[in-house]
Amino acid sequence: MAVLNSKQIVIKLTDGTLIQGSVTIRGKIRLSDLFNDSENQYVVMFDIAAEKQMGNVLFVNKNQIVWVSPLDRPVS
Repeated sequence: MAVLNSKQIVIKLTDGTLIQGSVTIRGKIRLSDLFNDSENQYVVMFDIAAEKQMGNVLFVNKNQIVWVSPLDRPVS
């Protein structure tokens, strides 16, 4: 059985949009492994807070990501 935990992150997209939310990390992989995984083109985020969007789930195309930063504190 894989261990699941979530990490809170902020992502900047190529159009300048900032998205805060959480991603699920399976097992003991690093956060960077999630974004370097070439099998999956999309990152699934949940509990989203973005400039023009609020919601539960967002699928982000990795080709549109400029940078990702983990958050050490809860998303407000």
